[in-house]
Amino acid sequence: MNFHHYFKLFVSISILAILASCATPLNVIRMNPVSDDVTWNYGQAYASDTVSGVIVEAAFDNATRDYNIFDVCVVNKSDMEYLVDPSVFYFEEITTDTIDEKLIKAIDPEYMLLSMDKEASKIEADSKNAAIGAGIATGALLVASVAVAVADDEPHHHYDSSNDVYITTPLIFDGGDGSDETYEPTGVEQERERWASTTIRKTTLKPGFKIEGKMFFPRFEKSGTYLFKVPVDNIEASIPFMQIIYDPALQD
Repeated sequence: MNFHHYFKLFVSISILAILASCATPLNVIRMNPVSDDVTWNYGQAYASDTVSGVIVEAAFDNATRDYNIFDVCVVNKSDMEYLVDPSVFYFEEITTDTIDEKLIKAIDPEYMLLSMDKEASKIEADSKNAAIGAGIATGALLVASVAVAVADDEPHHHYDSSNDVYITTPLIFDGGDGSDETYEPTGVEQERERWASTTIRKTTLKPGFKIEGKMFFPRFEKSGTYLFKVPVDNIEASIPFMQIIYDPALQD
């Protein structure tokens, strides 16, 4: 079997593999507050609870492939400072088929940002090492080209009288003017900006202040009741949500 037969066989197998691995649509998630006191804002249903003068409001935003995302607001109407720490916010699953508590902890933005910065530093170092390697390889090619040109007097080579050699490859590469005017952030940088600027960050709330933003939880895909819990003064603010799962393949 020659190369062309092998190539056709490879292409056929690749197409079959792609077709076999076609992604199925994700289930659609909605989490509705279980409360008689719901406030609506642009299609989002907010419910709240108050403990020791600290008001916690929460509404389901959306679910992605990786996260269940909520909009959360914390208002400090007490006479003491209150530390808002997303790493201690969590959901507790309320079920009747098990006695084990299932806790889904919020993802800590500070941990995510640290992880991204470490990964970005590694990628930058790898990129510089690759560039250095490419530069060394290019230099070797240039030397080889010059060496060949000295021994080759074909008319298509350009003669450099200043160095008395024939040049077959340009010795200077135009890398641009270095301007940042057309710079666009990478996907990693955009993701970092999202975590840095849209999420609730660890913050000490003084009396009379509030903080609001996104809160990310690992995607949990099971119908049932979940309590959104926030520790306040050794007590917990608690807001119940009912999670409903919609299969996009089923007709309403």
